[in-house]
Amino acid sequence: MLDGPSYKASGGDPKKSPGQWTRYEGSLEFMAKVAAESKSGISHIYESKAGRYGGTFAHWQIALAYAKWLSPELHMAVNETYMRYKSGDHTLALEVIDKQTDPKKLADIEVRARSIRNYVGAYREFGSFRRLKWL
Repeated sequence: MLDGPSYKASGGDPKKSPGQWTRYEGSLEFMAKVAAESKSGISHIYESKAGRYGGTFAHWQIALAYAKWLSPELHMAVNETYMRYKSGDHTLALEVIDKQTDPKKLADIEVRARSIRNYVGAYREFGSFRRLKWL
């Protein structure tokens, strides 16, 4: 919900309301792109209802874009995390693992780590990934 905690945390400034955000050309272009990617209309990914049980509801991508517009700090944190991911920063993976509390998911992570370790061991033994792929 866009006009929930994020909007209230911004001080409830009417200039920062979801309606104001949607007036920016870039916001509308972004919503159209999300709608196209999800093969649905904008009305399925963004909805605003007035009244006692109303509010503004949106696809997670739109909610995050709105939150980034509200908070430069959040925008920077998201950008930093994305760059760490794209650059292959292994400490990001370690931070994600540290936050995981579900034993089944931790077991899945361990199995995946073992398979990677075995792949890297085979790489070292045979000298290259190209040769390894043809075995």
